[in-house]
Amino acid sequence: MQADFRSLISSDLFRYIGRDGVSFTEYPKLFRIYPGFKYTFFLRLYNDTRQKRGIYRLIHYWAGLNHKHLIRTYNTVILPGTSIGPGFRIIHIEAGGIVIHPKAVIGSNCTLFHGVTIGRMFRGPRDGEPQIGDDVFIGPGAKVLGNISVGHRAAIGANAVIIDDVPDDAAVVGVPGRVVSFEGSKGIVFHRYSET
Repeated sequence: MQADFRSLISSDLFRYIGRDGVSFTEYPKLFRIYPGFKYTFFLRLYNDTRQKRGIYRLIHYWAGLNHKHLIRTYNTVILPGTSIGPGFRIIHIEAGGIVIHPKAVIGSNCTLFHGVTIGRMFRGPRDGEPQIGDDVFIGPGAKVLGNISVGHRAAIGANAVIIDDVPDDAAVVGVPGRVVSFEGSKGIVFHRYSET
């Protein structure tokens, strides 16, 4: 799932604006309009420059300062090194409260809202961190906890608490989460390879 910085950012940005071909000079405006993209940009830049030398050390330091500032600004903790696939989209990051465990794995084209926790369980049969599939939608305030798998194209409703595996294409709501349909994220999550 390792991709280069430009490819990741291009995929992320497409999820916000629905098109390719954005000039780098447009980024300051995009950062103002889409603060979730700004957060992801500096997180990915910090990760990309971590092992590089020369001028990249300054870029790494600058990206780290920006990332730390954004953690405090948006009360959102996604640590460097967290495995996040291309096409990551955060909606309403300004409302804050997002926490993702650094050992969680998030697939491609994941959409999440404010108040989401993707966290670890520390005991029992679910000791560990979640693995989130591709094209997954996670609604406001949802909690995804423990060594579980969330299937591709799943949709998790607002304030749901997910402590068991979620099948592909499932829509899950409630506490604890229960499957209510197999429409999943169809029609909610789009990306450049979505069916038209």
